Amino acid sequence: MTALALIVARSHNGVIGLNGQMPWHIPADLRFFKETTTGYPVIMGWNTWVSIGRPLPRRRNIVLSRTHTELIPGIEIVRTLSDALLLLDKEEKAFVIGGAYTYREALPRISEAYITEIDQDFDGDTFFTMTDPDAWNIEEVGTFEDGGCTGRFTHWVRK
Repeated sequence: MTALALIVARSHNGVIGLNGQMPWHIPADLRFFKETTTGYPVIMGWNTWVSIGRPLPRRRNIVLSRTHTELIPGIEIVRTLSDALLLLDKEEKAFVIGGAYTYREALPRISEAYITEIDQDFDGDTFFTMTDPDAWNIEEVGTFEDGGCTGRFTHWVRK
């Protein structure tokens, strides 16, 4: 069975997006995302796929959509998270990379999360909160000062 992980960057006030984009540009976080997810399948909702605009290299790209069925080179479209996990039956681990709805749907199923905690508040229209922090062992795996922001990279493992 495929282990499911989540990766997200969030501001101090829980913002993860504004108008379909991240409201910050932090090169250190982009590097962390790339280093953490390369070589693993990534699962995302349709809006996240649109915001990225291309398949992520060296990763199997699976997009969740109940309405889009077109063939797009480099991605696989499935209707549900359960369908995605069926596709990944032989994979060791896969990452959920957004958006907010997909995170909420995946949260009960994930065994670990990689969360970039940005110290600043941002305006936004999309939010993410980890439920029940006491259910997780949390380790800081690095810090950054980049793109006008400070923060830390954390790894959450379900107890």
